[in-house]
Amino acid sequence: MPEDAPPTLDAIAGAIAAGFGPRAVMMARELCRTCDTDTMLQLAALLTEHNMHPPLAGMWRNRVRDPRESEPYAEALCGLAAAMAGQGRFDDALRVLQEAIEEAPALRHARRSLASLLLEKAEYENALEACERLMAEDPADAETAELLGLIRYSVGDPHLAIEPLQQALEAGRAGAGILLLKALTLTGNDGHAAEVLQRLDAEHHDRAAALLALELEEPGSPLHALQGAPGISVLMQKILG
Repeated sequence: MPEDAPPTLDAIAGAIAAGFGPRAVMMARELCRTCDTDTMLQLAALLTEHNMHPPLAGMWRNRVRDPRESEPYAEALCGLAAAMAGQGRFDDALRVLQEAIEEAPALRHARRSLASLLLEKAEYENALEACERLMAEDPADAETAELLGLIRYSVGDPHLAIEPLQQALEAGRAGAGILLLKALTLTGNDGHAAEVLQRLDAEHHDRAAALLALELEEPGSPLHALQGAPGISVLMQKILG
């Protein structure tokens, strides 16, 4: 594309494919200033495909947005927040997530990410409140149930963690099963722990093996107590191979 030619989606895609990311971002910024909503949504899909959330979020901030752009803009903000959290910039990530929720309140995963980040920041009461609100709106949400169980476990209440973790496991979330085992071990419920191990072995053998091995590498894991329990140690070894 000639230097003075107006940018196009094809030109931006070509620049990305050729490895010229900064050039692609520069063209995208120029295009988004005047393009219509359909073009902006296509541009957003292109940049999202290549994990270019931070510049995309900035482009939308400087644009008069059509209502159809609200949710994709919020998605870009969620991607930006994830990048910030990965850099340890938790306060910045929290601010960006709150902006995403204001932009698109119905975007559940943004609100779930907010609860998870609050947990990461050890703001337990706020994390619990945000997560319980999500569960009240959709009691069948297995991902939120797993997060609720994690929050309750993290605040030292393994008894209350069991129900949502069981729900998440029954919905097919192997990670919830490992956390459920920890909660059951702390509450002394070896019988239920054996049932969970059997289910993990039957439904999530490979994933459960990897997660269990990682957990047992942690010196303080309560699952070390299961290794000597009659019957249960055999189930654990079966999963671990």
